[in-house]
Amino acid sequence: MKFSGLARFYIFFSLALAAGTTGLRADGTTAIGLFSRRGETILSKEIILRFPIFLSKAYTRAKKGRVMYPNEFARLREEQKIENRVLYNPEEYEKISPLVDGGHLVTGEIFEYEEKKKGEEDSEEAVVPEKKYVYVRLHHYDCRS
Repeated sequence: MKFSGLARFYIFFSLALAAGTTGLRADGTTAIGLFSRRGETILSKEIILRFPIFLSKAYTRAKKGRVMYPNEFARLREEQKIENRVLYNPEEYEKISPLVDGGHLVTGEIFEYEEKKKGEEDSEEAVVPEKKYVYVRLHHYDCRS
């Protein structure tokens, strides 16, 4: 499933805004961690695949640090025997912080849903929706917070 031009605009805008407002150091590292999803849908897989690329492009344009891709972060995390999770408490993040040179970690949760029309009743027939909506809740970890 391809993103429309408007969806790409919103993704780039939100990532550029996040990159500009997080106060990253010029040499900071942002690691991409686990993204959980409710199902194995094509759209969820595409978001997980494209998110590091979009974030890297936003950081490059903003000239703010570098992005550590999920495979690199996973390798470092496994070497240090740190559990792969979406939510970490402050003590757990203290173990992760040296892996990202005191930088940042971004994890997330992906939720997909369909908007039901008024008066639409559930039927036994399988209906392919025209539009699916995606909500991505990002979790941003910083060595300072």
